[in-house]
Amino acid sequence: MRAYLAEFGQGDGFFSSAVESGAHSASLEMVLAGRVDGAAIDSTALEWLSERRGDLGDAIRVIDTLGPSPISPWVIARKVPETLRRKIRALLLGMHAEPLGRALLQRARLKRFIAAADRDYDPIRAMAMKAAQVSLT
Repeated sequence: MRAYLAEFGQGDGFFSSAVESGAHSASLEMVLAGRVDGAAIDSTALEWLSERRGDLGDAIRVIDTLGPSPISPWVIARKVPETLRRKIRALLLGMHAEPLGRALLQRARLKRFIAAADRDYDPIRAMAMKAAQVSLT
């Protein structure tokens, strides 16, 4: 959101106040309850929440779509033994090739997992640099 506003030279004072909800689902609940006027919600999270709650079409209005942006990576602590980390990675990357894995992915509305490279997150870094040019408080 900060990078998007920076494109228009907007920064401090654009919003009268800002609240950090801690989760996309919490942000949506705050909008629905009238505690905030708007929120930036990940499209995947919004789609999932809409399916769980039913049609939100009358309750909210999407005013713009930002992105695309890389999806958040799945990470695992370095304290987990390397052999176990490799096994987990192999299982995630190969799920789509197994019936149960495909079923789980389909339920989550995913096709498959792919290995990410550091450069895949360069668009996020570019957004952070753009946002840093215009401070928001």
